[in-house]
Amino acid sequence: MKLRKNINQEEQKCSPVTKTICKLKQRDTQHQISNKVVLPILTVPRPLSTFIKSAVELKLSLSCPQERCLGGLRENPCTYNYKVCRVDQYADLFFFSLEQYDRDQFSKQQVCQLIKNMNDQYSEQALECVENRFKILDNFKDQTLLSENELLELEKIVSQYPFQCTIQNVNQLNSVLSQRILNQKFLDVMGITKDMMFDHLKETQALPTIFNLDGTLKNWCELAKYSVEGREYFDFYLNTYEGAQYKCKVEQKQIFKQSSLDPNQIIFIEFRIIHIDPSSMKSLYRQERILKNHAEYFNLKNSDLVLNQFKTQTNYLDAKNYKITRPCGHKKIDKIIPS
Repeated sequence: MKLRKNINQEEQKCSPVTKTICKLKQRDTQHQISNKVVLPILTVPRPLSTFIKSAVELKLSLSCPQERCLGGLRENPCTYNYKVCRVDQYADLFFFSLEQYDRDQFSKQQVCQLIKNMNDQYSEQALECVENRFKILDNFKDQTLLSENELLELEKIVSQYPFQCTIQNVNQLNSVLSQRILNQKFLDVMGITKDMMFDHLKETQALPTIFNLDGTLKNWCELAKYSVEGREYFDFYLNTYEGAQYKCKVEQKQIFKQSSLDPNQIIFIEFRIIHIDPSSMKSLYRQERILKNHAEYFNLKNSDLVLNQFKTQTNYLDAKNYKITRPCGHKKIDKIIPS
């Protein structure tokens, strides 16, 4: 919570959307270049018809573009209508500050009409979810607000598990995402390294999600319903980078806090904590698994890093351990113990 406040204060002082500025100045018939080097922001064109933007954050997608997926991981709904304008890392925590894309906004009636036109068996349930989502604008002042000390205690508990967190600003006009937070344990379960995540973000401006969101109304309705109801625990299918899928128990914690910037606004914080079955935990947290995925993503299969890992796993012996016993060059090779 304290780190998030520091980030917000810094963003108020200076805009996070910056670029390198080169200005030519003429002095004594010579051109001099004045450079101001700051954090570059990559803008990637996106099809406007794929994602639905409204006054309330729905996180609803009509399709799931494969080019925006990281291996077997779908795109995180937080980057459907937002670009990541800043990334902060503190120890094992990653903070992604979000900024809305400038695009047309659908009214609630238009969103409902789009869903009706899909002729999906889950259309009726999706329409109900949309209605319930919009109710947050009417009753946001009725929410029970959590104190800072209570939030700090909760943060200590969730840090022991893989978790992700979204932060949303809510007032009577709209609800807007401001940040997404996750920890290193969450990346480990997905089977990716932070370098993979950052490289994918640079190329696509999209973040990966562990949840199986495939662009269908069925999965969206499930997660939207659990969120609207404030369900404390639910089972859901999760994806990994390798394309594997497994059922897992998700603990959901929803918190409402008074905004320190606007008395007519509250902050809605939603934690999703992953509780892994002990039988799955051992394989998911294997460093060899994550290393293999990293090597595959960056095409490092023949690198020294992967080679050394292979040698360790197979008890491979280098040539210096071969014993030459005959002048003709025959070698007696030490026995290789299978792993």
